[in-house]
Amino acid sequence: MKFIDLTHKLENNIKPYPGDPDLNIEYIDSLNNNGECNLSKLTSSNHTGTHIDSPYHYFNNLDKIPDLELENLIGPCNILDASPVKGNDDINVNDIKNIPESLEKIVVLKTLWAKNFNSDKYFLNNPSLSIEFAKLLVENDVSLIATDMSSPDFYRETKIHKYLLKNNVLIIENLCNLDLLKKDKYYGYFIPLKINSEASLIRAFVRDI
Repeated sequence: MKFIDLTHKLENNIKPYPGDPDLNIEYIDSLNNNGECNLSKLTSSNHTGTHIDSPYHYFNNLDKIPDLELENLIGPCNILDASPVKGNDDINVNDIKNIPESLEKIVVLKTLWAKNFNSDKYFLNNPSLSIEFAKLLVENDVSLIATDMSSPDFYRETKIHKYLLKNNVLIIENLCNLDLLKKDKYYGYFIPLKINSEASLIRAFVRDI
């Protein structure tokens, strides 16, 4: 069984979203310094690297991460190809090369924008989903949209986030390795921590169906 990891490695030089705290992995005990073991602590925004946004990110009365149903995070997923997109592109339905007649509950949008990861351009000039595309997801009862962009919105905008989350479409940002996905459908796993928060770092991967 072949698995493809779609998760960015978390390490101290990873760039956070502008204005968010830096990720820091600090060893508080180390075998190299005659410690009893290797023991580290992690300081980070829950929105650094590959992560999931729950509806509570923008709506106090909607679900936090522990409230999410596992069946909405694991299952068959469509790989929709919008590659390659350019900076500040608005991604419309007609930009997708392979929209099927019906969508699975999980959709992965491949843009190849991840090639700019860890650069300022990645955040400041990212493409955005159009409201037309967002409505397509809601109308087809999609429960999760995952993408290799920094956001479904343009930098510092929130319209698409709020529309999707209000309609219970979860959002995963900052995937990688989508260039390795050559098929239109895989079985996906998008696993958050059970953390009482609006968002969570995740491990994301797919396997052949």
